[in-house]
Amino acid sequence: MHMPFHRGHRTHEITLPASHSVHVLRDEEDLREALRRAAEFDQRTADALLSRSARYRSLLADPAESGPAAE
Repeated sequence: MHMPFHRGHRTHEITLPASHSVHVLRDEEDLREALRRAAEFDQRTADALLSRSARYRSLLADPAESGPAAE
């Protein structure tokens, strides 16, 4: 597979891994564990985005308290 190079007209070949790791779910308990891990992953992402959003909101609310000009 060739992907265009952003600067110029050259192309670079992308090499994909030959094999992928696949976990086969054997029973309902495996499914529940996989869903729990997926939910935890999504929750960590949501928490990080919420924290970033709260920080940006606080900067917009009172830029004098958080910027270098506050000194």
